[in-house]
Amino acid sequence: MLAFPDSYPSADALRAACRQAVGGRELKRITDRASHAPFSPYNIRLYRQTYYGIRDLLHPLVRDRAVSVLPMQEPQPDKPWLLEICPASTLKKRGLYQSSYKGRGEQKREARVRIVEALERQEDVLVPRDTRTGLIEDSGGDALDSVVAALAVSEALRHPDFPTVEHHRAYAVEGYIYV
Repeated sequence: MLAFPDSYPSADALRAACRQAVGGRELKRITDRASHAPFSPYNIRLYRQTYYGIRDLLHPLVRDRAVSVLPMQEPQPDKPWLLEICPASTLKKRGLYQSSYKGRGEQKREARVRIVEALERQEDVLVPRDTRTGLIEDSGGDALDSVVAALAVSEALRHPDFPTVEHHRAYAVEGYIYV
């Protein structure tokens, strides 16, 4: 992790290295398959988020020992815990995934309405009217994804076995998606 910025000077360099390591294919991590994540971290739609998230957010936090990144590091009670989430995987787990809730148009807006209403029922969440409107009207889906991410973290923290994850030694290297 600490060598990441020097090893990969750009997002394209990271993607090229990942693809070269597996003969040009796009592989998913074990946690991607287990959580039904839609994309590999170096997928053409996602690799820039992966790169800048690691380089500009995760790397400085790990370098400065400011957080515990679970499950790769032991949780430290005096530091914030950083967890990986995937809103699409969380929605899939709850049976709420709508393949096209992101974007413009009435069908996609209605998909966001259905998700918000279902979350309110399933999670017993009270969403203020102005927040609800924002979740529905944000055509990019980022506002809704943020709420789903918060619910995933909340559920992970309430799980009786947390911070232990299903045993797989790859999670200590590849990471784990909490859904």
